Amino acid sequence: MRIRRKSNGCMNCGHTLDSIYNYCPSCGQENNDNNISFGTLIKDFFTNYFAFDSKFARSVLPFFFKPGFLTNKYNEGKRVSYVHPVRLYFIVSLFFFFIFSLASKKVIEEQISNAKEIKNAIQLNSITGLDEETRKKISDALDSNTIDDINDDLENGNIEELVDLLDEKSKEKLLKVLDSTEVKQLNLNLKELTLNSLDTLNNQVDKWVNDPTIASLTKEKKTENNWNRIERLKENDDLSDAMIYDSLDLEDTSNFERYFWNQYIRTRRSDERLLTNYFLKNLPLMMLLLLPIFAFVLKVLYLRRKVLYIKHLIHALHLHSLAYIIYGTSILLMMYLFKDDDSTGWVSFITFVLVSTYSYVSFLKVYGQGWFKTLVKFNLLGFMYINLLGLSVVIEVFISGHDLE
Repeated sequence: MRIRRKSNGCMNCGHTLDSIYNYCPSCGQENNDNNISFGTLIKDFFTNYFAFDSKFARSVLPFFFKPGFLTNKYNEGKRVSYVHPVRLYFIVSLFFFFIFSLASKKVIEEQISNAKEIKNAIQLNSITGLDEETRKKISDALDSNTIDDINDDLENGNIEELVDLLDEKSKEKLLKVLDSTEVKQLNLNLKELTLNSLDTLNNQVDKWVNDPTIASLTKEKKTENNWNRIERLKENDDLSDAMIYDSLDLEDTSNFERYFWNQYIRTRRSDERLLTNYFLKNLPLMMLLLLPIFAFVLKVLYLRRKVLYIKHLIHALHLHSLAYIIYGTSILLMMYLFKDDDSTGWVSFITFVLVSTYSYVSFLKVYGQGWFKTLVKFNLLGFMYINLLGLSVVIEVFISGHDLE
C-alpha cells in the first residue's frame, strides 16, 4: 500500500482536513506531506513503486520456476497477492537495459580502439629511411583506405615512391602534422600542391553517375553496387553525404528507397559513440511498443481459444520480464567472467535454450493445448517476432541516425 504522510490542513488551499482524507475535498490536492528527509524520500519511493514486500517474495519463486503460474493467477483474478505484471516489467527492464547499455558501449569502445590500433599499427614498415615517429604521424594523418592503397602499390619501398603515391589532398594533410624537418625529408614541395582536389572528386562523382555500364546492371546488382560504394566512400572526409548520395545509382527507385539510401549514408557516417547512445536511448521505448504487437500475434494464433487480448498482454509482460532477467544476467557473465569466444558462445546458447524452454512450457500452462500444436504455434510466433524485432531495430537505427542531424 502506498505510504502517505497526512497533514491536518491542505498545503494548497488551507482547507482543514480529517485523517481519513487522502485528497482535499476542496481543491483535490493529495493529502501527503513531502517535507521529509532525502533518505526517507528514497525509502518511500522504493516502497511505493517497487513494493519489495511479501507480495514480491511470493512472486519470485513462481516467476522463475513455474512458467505461466503468475499469468494464470492474474487472469483468475488473484492479483493482490503477487507483483503486478506491469510493475514487474519495468523493474526488470531497468536492470536489463542498464546492463545492455554498458555492454553495448563497451563493445563499441573496443571496436573503435581496435580499429585505431590496427590503423596505428600500419607503420609503413617497408619504407626505408623513415623514423618510427614520422611513420606514426603518416599513418595517423591518412585514412585507412589510403594507407592500404599505398601498401598495396609499394614496390621499391623508398620515400620517393611513397610521395609519388600520395594524392594532393593527402599531401595537404601531412603538411598539417609534420614538422619542417619531416617535410624536407619527404620532399613535399608546397608549390606542387593545388587546391583542385574537390573539383577532382566532383568529376569522379559525375563519372560514376554517367557510367554507361551501370545502366545494364540488374536491380539486385545495382543495390549491391550501392552498398559497396557507400562502404568504400564513407570514411572519405572530402566527400559530403550529398556527394556520396549523388554517386549512387538510384534510377527507377521510389521515394521511400531514396529516403532509405539517404538515411543509410547518414547512419554509416555517424559517430559510432553518438549513434549508439541515441540507439540505446530509444531502445526501451521500441521494446515497449513491441509488446502490444507481440500480444496481438498471440491473439491471432489462439483466436479459437476466445481469450481476451489483455490476457495475452499479461502473458507477454511476464515472458519479456523473464527473458530480460536471463539475458541481462548472461550479458554480465560474458562481460566479466566468460570473455573468450568459446565461452561466450556457450553462454549465449544456454541462455537461448533456457528462455525458449521457459516460454514453451509457459505456453503449455497458459493456453492448455497439446505439445505439438503448442510447438508449431511457438515456432511460428518466434519466427514472426524475430523478423519483427529485426525490422524494428533497423527502423530504430535509422531514427537514431536522423536524430543526429
